[in-house]
Amino acid sequence: MFFALAVLEYFLDQLSKFLILKYLPLEESIPIIKPIIYFHHIQNQGGAFGLFPEYYKFYTLISILVISGMLIYSKKILSLDKGMQIALGLILGAACGNLTDRLRFGGVIDFIDLKFWPIFNLADSALTISIFYISFKMIYLEIKK
Repeated sequence: MFFALAVLEYFLDQLSKFLILKYLPLEESIPIIKPIIYFHHIQNQGGAFGLFPEYYKFYTLISILVISGMLIYSKKILSLDKGMQIALGLILGAACGNLTDRLRFGGVIDFIDLKFWPIFNLADSALTISIFYISFKMIYLEIKK
């Protein structure tokens, strides 16, 4: 489950970015579901929400460390429950997807624009959902003690 979801997340993330690069010029926007969802092609050199673009090399290093750690501890991850394997698999695929962008383009390709939130991509969504799941699970397990 862990590796399969990592590969699937990476593939979907890179496919979506390939299509954006091919069909939507940089800084252009098209409505998907007016007025809620737009595709707006940007390149984000910063971290989450475009914060601190001057730390580009730091974000690249963090991605490499996260990916390396997950691969080193993959045997342990495979022994976790399905929910944790899913969350960690999504994180691995997302980290690989955004790292690929940083190495290829010097920044991450973002395109999902909700107009009230910073523009993001599928990898960002997978990371956010997974981190919330892991956080809630940790809180639940602590309360259950």
